[in-house]
Amino acid sequence: LQMGSIPVVLTSALDLLFAHYPIIILNSTRELSDPNAVNIWTSRIVDRWGPEPFTPSVRVRTRMSFWANLIRKGVPIFSRSELQQFMSLRETRSAAWYVCRLPECALGNETKSEKELCV
Repeated sequence: LQMGSIPVVLTSALDLLFAHYPIIILNSTRELSDPNAVNIWTSRIVDRWGPEPFTPSVRVRTRMSFWANLIRKGVPIFSRSELQQFMSLRETRSAAWYVCRLPECALGNETKSEKELCV
């Protein structure tokens, strides 16, 4: 991600965290053999993240300091309902494209009080 590449990974317990990034999550390696795979993945990334997925808000979330500050301040990354929804979607794998709620600073709309979370 730091180098501007979109990782392709197999589904795992980390899928919920991967929802914060432009990452392709596969159910199995068989998906790699689909001749249209790259076009499908490109379409999903553009639909979710736009034509340039590596926005400043994505880049800031790749920094350890961003997540450490959220933890130190006790800012919830996911609500209980988001976690429950993710768990219910897990079997269908539509959770890979689930949009999680982050503080406004993660979206580049930080207020003065939220700016320190994005450092």
